[in-house]
Amino acid sequence: MSDPAVNTVSKKIAFSELVKQGGSYECTVKQVVSNTESDGVVFMDKNRLHGEFSTIVGGVKVDTTMIMKDDYTYTWSSVMPKSGFMIKVEANEGDINTATSGTYSWNAERIGDYYCKAWTVDESKFSLPAGITFVEIKN
Repeated sequence: MSDPAVNTVSKKIAFSELVKQGGSYECTVKQVVSNTESDGVVFMDKNRLHGEFSTIVGGVKVDTTMIMKDDYTYTWSSVMPKSGFMIKVEANEGDINTATSGTYSWNAERIGDYYCKAWTVDESKFSLPAGITFVEIKN
């Protein structure tokens, strides 16, 4: 019987450093964006990410999904379920963060508490959903 602790990771290093190390993990996370805390789950596989976050904004729950793959970050939310944004990820020596003014941004350095376990990759997590139109935002 294998030791489950061998396949788990908790906050021993910054989440951004964990992402840079690669591997395939499922992580529960807390992220702070613009002084608003989000709870979520992030699925990682090498240089691909899929994140699902829930945030309370003005008393309303907003669910946001993010997929980072093929040099782009795609985001959409429950506020506008038929449209989303895509932004080209600039390749900066292992930097996997994106930022766009006025839109959801991903910044692994803003992840506070997290707990990860080894994950068997589910390719559907990296497929873009049908029925959503993505508008590209230029940096």
